[in-house]
Amino acid sequence: MANVIVADDETLLRWALVQRLVRDGHTVTEAVDGAAALHALATVGPPTVIVLDLKLPDMTGLAVLEEIRRTRPDVAVVMMTAYWASEALEEARRLGVRDLLAKPLDLERVAAVVAAAREIGSC
Repeated sequence: MANVIVADDETLLRWALVQRLVRDGHTVTEAVDGAAALHALATVGPPTVIVLDLKLPDMTGLAVLEEIRRTRPDVAVVMMTAYWASEALEEARRLGVRDLLAKPLDLERVAAVVAAAREIGSC
């Protein structure tokens, strides 16, 4: 299965995502903000998929995505948010995000997107 990093500052949502993905057999690392996500990217076994919130307390998900693309362009990134603005959507696509998920999340959809990203590989 996949190594997944889940980056979201909402504790309950992060917990639900981790529980769902672990149930599918994935190894999951949690990150509460952008710095923790980038630290996990650098220190945890090679991640296959990063599930990344657009709004994090220390930096935007787009800033995290830019750094991921600079250091690990092979990693599939799935972004999620309740606040899609057209500029953010365009920038996420330009940076090669694998999929875009709207909050509130459908955990089954997240599981399917992670499985597909793992199978297809990265952008």
